[in-house]
Amino acid sequence: MSALKGLPGAPGAFADKLTARELEILRLLTAGHTVKSIAVRLGRSEASINERLRDARRKTGVGSSRELARLIDEQKIWDKNPDLAPRPSLSLIHI
Repeated sequence: MSALKGLPGAPGAFADKLTARELEILRLLTAGHTVKSIAVRLGRSEASINERLRDARRKTGVGSSRELARLIDEQKIWDKNPDLAPRPSLSLIHI
């Protein structure tokens, strides 16, 4: 657990450093989804998703996105069953 050295041991220590978007991406990554499927789900480019993962690694000092996702998953801060069904586009919703 060398990735934990120098970081506070309290629950949420990693999560407190990250944005909601970074946590959402890490949650999906933990669930086994690829950067490509995450990008499609969130309506972003793969480059954008990779940039968020780089930012999260930089903020926490953890070298691997999968390792960071695993460490955050151990903190039990999210639902275990993320829904990857495409979100309806606002332009497709008729009122």
